[in-house]
Amino acid sequence: MQIIVKLTTACNLACSYCSEGDKAPEQLPKELLYKMIDEYPALLAHTGDRYASILWHGGEPLLVGQDYLRDVMTYARERLRDYDVKFLMQTNGTLVDEAWIALFQEFSISAGVSLDGYRALHDKNRRTRDHRPTFDTIRANIERMREAGVLGGSLMVLNTAHPVDVDELFAFLQESGISCKIHPVIPCGRAERRVDSDAVYQNYVTLMKELYRRSLALDHPADISPLSDILRALIAGEPLSECSYSGHCGDSFLCLYANGRMGFCGRTSDMEEYAYGDLREVSLLDAYLSVSAARVRQRQSYLKVHECGTCEDWQLCHGGCSFEAVHAYGTLEHRYPSCAQRHELLAFLRTEGMDLFKEHLLRQKRRQRTLLREKRRLLGELKHARK
Repeated sequence: MQIIVKLTTACNLACSYCSEGDKAPEQLPKELLYKMIDEYPALLAHTGDRYASILWHGGEPLLVGQDYLRDVMTYARERLRDYDVKFLMQTNGTLVDEAWIALFQEFSISAGVSLDGYRALHDKNRRTRDHRPTFDTIRANIERMREAGVLGGSLMVLNTAHPVDVDELFAFLQESGISCKIHPVIPCGRAERRVDSDAVYQNYVTLMKELYRRSLALDHPADISPLSDILRALIAGEPLSECSYSGHCGDSFLCLYANGRMGFCGRTSDMEEYAYGDLREVSLLDAYLSVSAARVRQRQSYLKVHECGTCEDWQLCHGGCSFEAVHAYGTLEHRYPSCAQRHELLAFLRTEGMDLFKEHLLRQKRRQRTLLREKRRLLGELKHARK
């Protein structure tokens, strides 16, 4: 069971597509975090889970300061000592220094960093409030985090309907050597008025197909999500953990916003109809058992009967992102708006993608046989030389 904690709405960047929009700076009171931690065991007992995952999010979570985070994580470790506790973080990476890295190591925080691909692509959208580029700072901090063993991967948002430089992007992914999750932009927050969402997602599908083709041409494919996750699901039947695919929205996740309210997604803080309640007024378990939370969990049952039940991709997609459905159509009881584009991507992975994977395995097999023959030849020469 994971709780996403939006520590603050404040941020030191002014990214063009930020889903938080332009909210006034607000920080989650520390006493509410202590209350959340105190009530976490009751929620875990209800769900039957021994895994307690806390994801620090924002805004930019590092803005709350090291003392704040150290206090609450120390408290969580003690209060949740009977559970498997894991701390995660999503950060823009600009404020990371040696002190922060030491804190990440002290509490075994796995930190994901937002990095939108190569320099020109990233700096077009992710700049400081005084319009300075951020790529070089973030890239250097990612290397420091990787060397320290606290880097959880990178997150890239595709924010254009126009083709990107695939050669440069793929070369960057290879050179960086870090796992990368790529998402299309969601038209909310500062991207609210976008009218090209379908074109952006279509561009995303085209890009992901090409990255997949290039990756499987390598002896050691790049780790690009959700491609790698979908492939494992198709081959081994493993469930997809990515929230917009998993079908566990409202089930395995709960979000606590900086204003103390709760909901099913980090983007729904302003959606009154889908609020779970205010942590000042209700318990964590009561929020999870609220009418709104129950409705989110019932979305799967509804879609399976009314919208998606006959779709061959149901076990992979589960109707897509709940927030995007609400945002686009005003209701949870609807598959999400990029259904056609996602279906195209999944169909590609089922067909051409699977053929490419088989070819990759055959090349690996031939390569291993060649290496084995060479090893036997060398051993034979060595044995002959000793006689």
